[in-house]
Amino acid sequence: LGLSLWLNISLDNLDFQRFKLYLRDRTLLKEFEVIKRNRLETDDRTKILQAMMDNYGIFTLRVMKRVLMELGLGYIQQKLSEYPYDPEGKTDLRTVAAYLRYL
Repeated sequence: LGLSLWLNISLDNLDFQRFKLYLRDRTLLKEFEVIKRNRLETDDRTKILQAMMDNYGIFTLRVMKRVLMELGLGYIQQKLSEYPYDPEGKTDLRTVAAYLRYL
């Protein structure tokens, strides 16, 4: 799965830690099941991305955008908003990562 997605979304370590905290915020992600704490105890961004895909499926980008806005990182969220959303969920994160590389 798209490690290059995380490379294109450059979060410093503090923002990344805050990002993971928001993935457990039931208020922010009210319509989604939160990711189990033990899956977020790593600093490996690939494993976090995998946990998000496992948990949110086709809604991973939506969750990512919401968390980035909450972090005050709207400029990064804007990059994701430019990605053409696939309501049928046929687009995988490799395709998303390839798209983001050219932004």
